[in-house]
Amino acid sequence: MILGLEIYNNKAACGTCHTLKSAESSGDIGPNLDMLKLQIDQIIYAVTNGAGVMPPWEGILTPEEIEAVAYYVFTSTNK
Repeated sequence: MILGLEIYNNKAACGTCHTLKSAESSGDIGPNLDMLKLQIDQIIYAVTNGAGVMPPWEGILTPEEIEAVAYYVFTSTNK
């Protein structure tokens, strides 16, 4: 889970666009992840392929990094 937080906060800088309470991010370009309650496969798909204005991260993040950040977001929002 630490790897997922590291990717969220630093390598992918997800908090620039997204709000996620557990990461203390408050971006307002993309959806508030705390409200979406996405399933892990939906998160992996969105991070890999992009969604709306969000760019695809495939080729930038490794498959393991995509899974780690997806797991982090999923466990942070589905409590």
